[in-house]
Amino acid sequence: MGKSEDRSIRLTPGRYRAGRDNGKISGNPWNSVWYLYYLIASLSLAFWFSSMMRLDISTGWVTAIVVFWDLWYALVFLSKKTMRILVPVTAAGVAAAVYWQWNEIWRGLAWIANTYAGYIQEHYQYSPGYLEADSEPESLIPVIAAGAAIALFFAAYSIIWKRRARALILMTLVLLCAGLTVNQFPQPVPAVTAVLAAYGITCMKSRGGRDASGCMQAKAGICGLLLAGAVALISYFVISPPLTERMIALHPDVQDFQNRVEARLGNALEDSVFQGNSPFGNWQGMIESGALSNQVARREHVTALRVTAGRRPDQAIYFKGFIGGVYQGKYWQEISDENFNAAAESWNIYEEGQAGEQAKALLQSFPYQWLGASGADQVAFDMELEEVAGDYAYLPYFSSVLNGDSGMPRLLADGEALRNGSSGFEGSLIEDSPLLISPYLYSTVYAGGNEEFQGMSAYEEYVSENYMYVPKDRLDRMKEHVNGRIQAFTGANGYYPTLIEVTDMIREDLSSCSYSLNLGPLPSDVDYTENFFFDQKEGFCTHFASTAVLMYRLSGYPARYVTGYIAKPSEFRENEEGSYTAEVKDESAHAWAEVFVPQLGWVPVEMTPGFSSGGGDAAQAEIGGADPYEAVTIQTPGPTKEETPAPDRTPSGAEIPGAPETKTLERPLPPALPAVLLVLSAAAAAVLVLVLRRMWICMRRNKKFGLRNYSRAVLAIVRETEKMMGSAGYHPPEGLSDADYAKKVQEDFELLEPDEFVRFMELGEHACFSEEMLTAQEVKECLCVYHRLESYFCKKHGNLWKFWWRFIKCY
Repeated sequence: MGKSEDRSIRLTPGRYRAGRDNGKISGNPWNSVWYLYYLIASLSLAFWFSSMMRLDISTGWVTAIVVFWDLWYALVFLSKKTMRILVPVTAAGVAAAVYWQWNEIWRGLAWIANTYAGYIQEHYQYSPGYLEADSEPESLIPVIAAGAAIALFFAAYSIIWKRRARALILMTLVLLCAGLTVNQFPQPVPAVTAVLAAYGITCMKSRGGRDASGCMQAKAGICGLLLAGAVALISYFVISPPLTERMIALHPDVQDFQNRVEARLGNALEDSVFQGNSPFGNWQGMIESGALSNQVARREHVTALRVTAGRRPDQAIYFKGFIGGVYQGKYWQEISDENFNAAAESWNIYEEGQAGEQAKALLQSFPYQWLGASGADQVAFDMELEEVAGDYAYLPYFSSVLNGDSGMPRLLADGEALRNGSSGFEGSLIEDSPLLISPYLYSTVYAGGNEEFQGMSAYEEYVSENYMYVPKDRLDRMKEHVNGRIQAFTGANGYYPTLIEVTDMIREDLSSCSYSLNLGPLPSDVDYTENFFFDQKEGFCTHFASTAVLMYRLSGYPARYVTGYIAKPSEFRENEEGSYTAEVKDESAHAWAEVFVPQLGWVPVEMTPGFSSGGGDAAQAEIGGADPYEAVTIQTPGPTKEETPAPDRTPSGAEIPGAPETKTLERPLPPALPAVLLVLSAAAAAVLVLVLRRMWICMRRNKKFGLRNYSRAVLAIVRETEKMMGSAGYHPPEGLSDADYAKKVQEDFELLEPDEFVRFMELGEHACFSEEMLTAQEVKECLCVYHRLESYFCKKHGNLWKFWWRFIKCY
């Protein structure tokens, strides 16, 4: 076209097409360098992430997955045509694979998220919560493949197509911050290679590469990359060893300085106007959740709750909060309220629709109602919740709550009581009720009516189904140990051990471990209880309680893990009016076990050394010095001890006639409601991203259209109009001059006024090549053409196309 082509106002898209070889990037002789950078960057990110999360997946599999997606995305971003075809194919394929392997991908995601939550718990002594997972994933390959497909798409789009390092830099910063935040330093090789790849891409950010400038930038990028690599190698092999030795020597001082800064910051926040909202003041780790750690997480000298009683108690009072039903290796998980309500409905002994609440009320009255009816002494109490963790009511055992300042507590699942907005409760408790197991407690059990025991009988089946689970693929040493103990007892005595005898055996086993708060970090690849019982041999309440619960279950008796607070008799101070008040501090946070006793309910068991089961010598003297582990017949209308059948659970692998194995079934998937909420949240987030993206693009476009330099504004409108028409599928023959192009458009679109688009293109040429400034009225004329065409394209197609036009192309 000669001179007319050189002076075309459509040179910008023309140059873009020429530089890309009509939409292809394969003609660029430096493309192989970009592909090399992309391969280095993707492998670096993959191995950085896998090493940081300590993923149980081989190096070969990681390499194979990454190389596969690298080759695929090199094909996807080969040209505009391949992008239009293969991007939807890729999205559909990944979506189908995720749907097909959803269970394994969910387990993998939960495992990765729980691993990172464990890092947070270990480093900050703060439990962010854990995702519910059936079991550990058999393989992490599905989740790694799905994650790589998504992450590497954005990396390929940025590096191969856009010639930018923004996505790589962003991912590198995210991995670096995520690791350093939880004290997980990156491996030097993947971290250094990722940084070098970002540096090289930044040096070679020329979009063309065929001209002298582009070749010079490419050569400079390669030389810079080689130089940086040489410096990195010298630093790693020459400078790093002596520097590392020096840093290790200084590490204790640095750690001590860090601890002092964190402590001062925490104290300052607690004393500030934020007070209870301080992130250092609202969590106690093991108290508000079932998180397990080797480090004690609680504040000191902070009053958690205040208790006033009519007289000084003779034994410790336990205030129950969190209840853990499912052991997940490094944390305990609650049994859901939906699970309990569904089970209560199936019992068919309560009012339909109210079965769950009625069953909870019955369980709350056990065993207080029957102990009280037998004539046991009751003590009035008044409890104020100060700075306690979570939303638990922390009611004492064997108590009846009269009311709270905002009403009655709300019952959750089968034992947890939530404060329901109250900051305190008052009621009465049976003070003479030492913890398991004493004949005094058994001798006061009172038999209730048939209806109540019918409810308890149905609940016993629920307990056996939900509080006998042990991890399927863990605890091999624990199972072997308990199995050996049970078989030895059965062989020596001729019968299966009773609950009291199992309690005696567990206490004897745990006596080999000592109490200590000064523990080293918990290894990431071990089970919490097995590491404590077989290797570590020392720990505090969470270690003893968790191990005892699992030993009970492996012995065939339902048990669960409980956290809360404990108030000792020595902490009660006499008031002027004759009552006694105890301020329970955060130091009194505690964990213990509960076992289920038929026709009695859940009974606490103290297994931690230094915490007596009955409140000390005073409680032992009160029951006449009887052996707390002596078997005593329960005074109920039911069968005596000799007539009571053996438990229906034994350790996995036990060869005891008539004693089935312990259940090690996998937990069911999470209820449908959380999954639906997760999907809705993800959809809402996606919609928000699309809306914000559209607003941003439209704002930038309107800014160009509203330039005070009217000539530049008109030129931007003309070029944006041609781009819009191309996006809508209008492609006139190539090689047309501006005048021929204007006539062609004028003929094809009847909605335009006569010669309107010709005038539109003439204004564009004037804006591009004339020094005379255009007017605001001429800008409005061009905008009128732009909006008329945009409205035409939008109305011409269906709703799906309109969505694509509005929120993907953003017109």
